Amino acid sequence: MIRWTKINYREFWDVPRIFFVEDAGRLFLFDCQFDNITEDYPTSYQVFLMPTLSAAEFAGSWAKLWLRAIRKLATVPISTVKFDATKRAFIDAAIFDTILGVAPLTNETVAHAHAEPHAPA
Repeated sequence: MIRWTKINYREFWDVPRIFFVEDAGRLFLFDCQFDNITEDYPTSYQVFLMPTLSAAEFAGSWAKLWLRAIRKLATVPISTVKFDATKRAFIDAAIFDTILGVAPLTNETVAHAHAEPHAPA
């Protein structure tokens, strides 16, 4: 059974290229930034666990918000993210079973995600 979870997105090209989604009280960022070298979008999202963000952070540019991440959780192919028919409102929360199975969340202190390489905006 599909469990639709609302997304908040910016930049749309075939699919949302960056969006936030909450699941089980946690905030996640799915980021797929344009690659200036290949002049195309990647076929995967970089998924980050995010801290609570202020209204000002949501209102500003999202290009470098991944730097605020608690940690990077996974890289997931866009094809594995099930969107609603509009591709602009909801995703199936089942993707979190895959993401959290790869990188289970614990109470341990973890390194910030900006230690992970990520394409510049």
